[in-house]
Amino acid sequence: MAFRKMGRSSVLVVLALVLAVHTMTAHSLDEAMKKECLKISRRTLKVMLKAFNACNDKLKLHHVSGEEYQKKIGCVVRCVMDTVKVLDDKGMITEESLKSSIEANIPAEFVGPAHEILMKCVKEQKLDPADENCKSYLDMGTCMQGAVAEACGELPMM
Repeated sequence: MAFRKMGRSSVLVVLALVLAVHTMTAHSLDEAMKKECLKISRRTLKVMLKAFNACNDKLKLHHVSGEEYQKKIGCVVRCVMDTVKVLDDKGMITEESLKSSIEANIPAEFVGPAHEILMKCVKEQKLDPADENCKSYLDMGTCMQGAVAEACGELPMM
């Protein structure tokens, strides 16, 4: 299974993507809201891990070497982003595509804060759809990982 071949940082990047799409900013969250943030994240994490495995299948990465997998992990992240419809038809994240994906996946009261914190990553990171190793998508996932940790106060685990 691909998870055995992945390094801890790779798993966290994928988790960050998963959680980023399904979370909210926590600058002013009380404890009840933080718990709700983690609850939403855990629930959607299970769904998103299925997308992650499907992307490994699609990209035929289940049986490649660890070194080759590390080169292509950004492409798995890109595939997951595409699966959750964060990317537009050009492989880019736009304000509209991000908001639409967030609206489709989390409760309405969390859409605004989630969109705000994740747009910071979209504005800071530039995606390069032409890169065969999809490194910029990995960088975006890393940025989103930081946003998620800030949002819920921690990264949820299953």
